[in-house]
Amino acid sequence: MKAVLFPGQGVEWRRWMQPHLSNKIVEKSLIEAEEVTEIPLRKYILDAKPDHGLPKLSTFIAQPAILACTIGLFRAFFQRKSKPVLFVGHSLGEYSALVASQALPFQSALKLVMVRARAMDEACRLTQDKTSMLALTLYNRSTCAIKFQEDVIKAKMPFPLIDIANVNSSRQIVLSGNYEQLETLSTSIQSKSVNLGRVRTNWLDVAGAFHSHYMLPAMEPLEEALQKTEFLTQETETSFISPSNELRLPVVSNVTADLYPIEASKIRKLLLLQCVKPVLFWQSLSRLKSEHGITQCYPCGPGSTMQSLAKQNEMHVEEQHY
Repeated sequence: MKAVLFPGQGVEWRRWMQPHLSNKIVEKSLIEAEEVTEIPLRKYILDAKPDHGLPKLSTFIAQPAILACTIGLFRAFFQRKSKPVLFVGHSLGEYSALVASQALPFQSALKLVMVRARAMDEACRLTQDKTSMLALTLYNRSTCAIKFQEDVIKAKMPFPLIDIANVNSSRQIVLSGNYEQLETLSTSIQSKSVNLGRVRTNWLDVAGAFHSHYMLPAMEPLEEALQKTEFLTQETETSFISPSNELRLPVVSNVTADLYPIEASKIRKLLLLQCVKPVLFWQSLSRLKSEHGITQCYPCGPGSTMQSLAKQNEMHVEEQHY
């Protein structure tokens, strides 16, 4: 059994997708997405010059665009892969995972993601704080990785306006929150983890503090959209019997690091919580290995983020030749 991994926001999709526009399945998916979103996705891709800087796009454009590109690639190159497989998405990628599992129609996912992106953008504007996200990555001495996580948790305790946004691997944690507090923590983390090895800090190019309490205003519009969305959990052919003998979707939840339940009301609740809860990616891949015996994965989607995170989590990456 293998897993398919789907990326979230932040991957570079415009130049990356240029070689794939000639694929009829990819093109058809992008056209379908353009009709739903009214965003000229193919134009953004074609206009991305290889030797020029790319203008930053809003969350409202980037999120549905990455979803559309990911599903286009999945349909073209992964849909006919031998089964069974489990699907794991990183944040936004969880919507791609639900589409791939046939639990959520592509058009419904696009509409949901547009609401999600607009609500997250608005939540960023509503806050009076300057906010951002900061990745902390431990280099060397990988045997100290668990101690590193403990040190990061201790380091953020004096900062009430900082939340843990992603646990990407045992050696990488992303923090989200007030910029000034993140900056202070950034300068102090090296001394707190001095015995563990070098810690690299990297600011993420995002609109604000995603997966934190700053996203609470986004929950109301997203909840309204989720209540109007039908999930095809009773009709999907990919329902999965978990090791505990429960019927589940073959999709791992960012919130619980466990397989999704098949009940639509529970799916809606998890997708809603995902806005403000951390992405438990490390725990998700660890569980794939320990409970399902999965050590191989197919990264699917633009960019190379999933390949990198899979290798950090000691998963064997099956490279797909697009």
